[in-house]
Amino acid sequence: MEAALAVRALAGPIPTIDLISPRDTFVYRPMAVTEPFGGTPYAELDLEDLHRSHGVRRIDGTVASVRAEERLVVLGDGEEISFDALVVAVGATPRPWLDGAVTFAGKPDVEAVRTVLDRVRAGDVEELLFASPPGASWTLPLYELALLTAAWIADEGLSDIRLSLATAAEQPLGEFGPSASRTVRDMLGDRGVRFLDTQVTGYDHAMVTLADGRSVRADAVVTMAELTGNPLAGLPADDDGFIPVDDLMAVDGTDGIWAVGDATTFPIKQGGLAAQEADTAASVIAGRFGAPVEPLPFQPVLRGMLLTGVTSAYLRGDGVASETAFSPLWWPPTKLAGRYLAPYLADRHELDPSARELEDRHPVRHAGKEREEMRRLAVEFAEADALWGDYESALRWLHTLEWIDGVLPEQQAELRIRWEQELATR
Repeated sequence: MEAALAVRALAGPIPTIDLISPRDTFVYRPMAVTEPFGGTPYAELDLEDLHRSHGVRRIDGTVASVRAEERLVVLGDGEEISFDALVVAVGATPRPWLDGAVTFAGKPDVEAVRTVLDRVRAGDVEELLFASPPGASWTLPLYELALLTAAWIADEGLSDIRLSLATAAEQPLGEFGPSASRTVRDMLGDRGVRFLDTQVTGYDHAMVTLADGRSVRADAVVTMAELTGNPLAGLPADDDGFIPVDDLMAVDGTDGIWAVGDATTFPIKQGGLAAQEADTAASVIAGRFGAPVEPLPFQPVLRGMLLTGVTSAYLRGDGVASETAFSPLWWPPTKLAGRYLAPYLADRHELDPSARELEDRHPVRHAGKEREEMRRLAVEFAEADALWGDYESALRWLHTLEWIDGVLPEQQAELRIRWEQELATR
């Protein structure tokens, strides 16, 4: 979607843009971590909206292979589609890696995490460990699960529950840089989450073995999925199935084909970086269609919005500078920080319809007035719509409020339940 939005923004109406997808909706996955704790994910967006707003036509299907020299894509049903430029974004395949652990890979695993929380509430789990996978992955959601669990335990009034987080990284979320790592380490410590800078290698009979030779007790373990590539017939791939690309995201040994996102060999698998890769590919593609655009080599800037159960922490790092703030470091303040996708999503969630491109901001000492104003307006508009009986709109404003802070306040959470019941009885 970022690639399609970027090509349209840079090249205008000249190219015909097709999006091949077996789904007719776009699922905003980053908020799935809140669901086990009562959070509500954003509604799926109908891809027909992309057609109406940007002239991007969806082709229903799955790509089976690519015939690069002939510039043809072959779908699963045998249909052949020609192209002048092809962007491959087939993602990666999540797989469990630790026997006995609950593997969280998104919405399908929400109930499994809820079951762990039920065991904690029942007193069956006193030692809960969060373990990062050893291979390709994105671990920020694991930190969110640990912090959200700590907040949930406090809200439930539970005691004597010990939380730990184990990862092979020397510093928590070290890919963001030292400033972010220090902040995250402090947050973990403040919430009583013990940080273990070593990899989990096994789990058996309530004991976890660690790469440094230690064994620690764990009544339950929650982990993320390990990612493997989705090899696409006709394109090169490494031993793990990931597609090799250059700094312009061109697929090695091909012409007119680019790959972006989790499908590539770039080691960090994160939505914001995938969007930046898509912007790089789009800059080259737009130039080929005659747009006055210089190619934009991929120079990753990592942006992450960390949900903590209290407020959101914004992390940003580019390999040189590292910044942390508790007010937005970019605008619109979406978890998926795409240059064009963030404004597109913000517009559809009534967050900021005026935004056209993602904008970086400097950290401030205190939460900004804009954020407070957004929160106030979301609450007021939700209550006003509910008074008029427009519960669908009221619930959308609660989605916006949850987007701002990552967690819906207790009073609004109760209103959401009431309004959903009102809507269901109609």
